[in-house]
Amino acid sequence: MRVPFDVISYSLTKRKAERFKQLRDTPNSYAGYASKFVVVSASEDGLTFGDVPPSGGWTLKEVTSDYTASSNEFILANASANPITISLPTPAANLRVAVKKIDDTANEVVVDAGTSKIDGASTKTLKTQYEAYEFYCDGTEWFIL
Repeated sequence: MRVPFDVISYSLTKRKAERFKQLRDTPNSYAGYASKFVVVSASEDGLTFGDVPPSGGWTLKEVTSDYTASSNEFILANASANPITISLPTPAANLRVAVKKIDDTANEVVVDAGTSKIDGASTKTLKTQYEAYEFYCDGTEWFIL
């Protein structure tokens, strides 16, 4: 006899939910636990509270003047008032930065690698609206992906 997947899933979920409800170490007060997440211990007999793990996602930053980027930043560069230079962070392994020019003016957005290089060049210039590049650093040099 075949058991439908949803019945199996419900049964497993219900069993795990029942185990969760039986845990006895929930705190009397939740003071100090704001923005924390709950983890059931590997032995399934206790709870711990921790910080939300990093998602590896991007942080969005809109800039209208010269700016030094941080890793995992997606920079929306608005050069409508004046040209902008975005300086990449000091090279380190596995850094990522993305830059997009969002205005429709003739002002350029220059991405500067400092003492490093971007695909062999010192800078990369964005000249047109919606032009964008993602930069990756191997620890020494920056590459356009």
